[in-house]
Amino acid sequence: MPSLLEPPLFTRLRGAERILIAGAGGGFDVYAGLPLALALRESGHEVHLANLSFSDLYGLPLEVWLAPDVAEIRPDTVTRDSYFPELALARWLRLHGLPDTVWAFSSVGVQPLRAAYRTLIDHLGIDAVVLVDGGTDILMRGDEAGLGTPEEDMASLAAVAGLEGLSERLVTCLGFGVDAYHGVNHALVLENLAALARTGDYLGAFSLPADSREGALYLDAVAHARAATPDRPSIVNGSVAAAVRGEFGDVRFTERTQDSELFINPLMAIYFTVTLSGLAARNLYLDRIERTVLIGQIGAAIGEFCDELPRQRPPRAFPH
Repeated sequence: MPSLLEPPLFTRLRGAERILIAGAGGGFDVYAGLPLALALRESGHEVHLANLSFSDLYGLPLEVWLAPDVAEIRPDTVTRDSYFPELALARWLRLHGLPDTVWAFSSVGVQPLRAAYRTLIDHLGIDAVVLVDGGTDILMRGDEAGLGTPEEDMASLAAVAGLEGLSERLVTCLGFGVDAYHGVNHALVLENLAALARTGDYLGAFSLPADSREGALYLDAVAHARAATPDRPSIVNGSVAAAVRGEFGDVRFTERTQDSELFINPLMAIYFTVTLSGLAARNLYLDRIERTVLIGQIGAAIGEFCDELPRQRPPRAFPH
């Protein structure tokens, strides 16, 4: 039974022995799961990290491939790609004496991504999966006026929704508000969370404190990643890190945001967690992407779905 003394995310994972925390939307999403991995390892769980990758995985040597579309990235993995969040994280983990493998999934459609997940889960003996989204657009059900950048998130959601035999499948989001840049209306995000609460699928929220071990290490990891990829630092994790530090408003931490007005605030440092099955069940187009093989097919299917909608849920302003 849930208790105020323990966030439900951790309650649900208490009985899991081996947990896979996977970035759902590509890029630096896996970094948003790092504090959870640190906390779960500290409590005695075996935790593994993975990420849907935007890097040039197909240029990697043969020995890193566990199976098609899933590669084992270690601190000494050789690559010509200067943008490689999984490699940056693996090197940071080694610097801190932590298990330093980060698994990278190719950016592909649902069918090959599910096969890659299944192979990795069997290989590691995983019994629980937590998908992590940097931002909240994974919570969009499909009829909202703005969907953010849904292709990779939906590939991950659909892939894991079709997996059997896991004790827990959860989705958690860190970075409330950052998807406004991509058209997400966050009043609708809250409406979606309320609907999930009515079915028992919203598992509540908790913040990442700056003075916790997990918060301090997260800040260090984000700074390390920014130094490793100075031309393409993570706007999402940079925003979250600024919020964790207590900064507010139009905070500047990278030239990538120089043409945008940011609204850094404490809500960005809060994890919002839902059950994966409940979230998948509310999605209005997940069945349309089930047979996809290429990531581009997902974008096309979402576009066709949106074109067929008689109306979209319009953006709503916060009343206060």
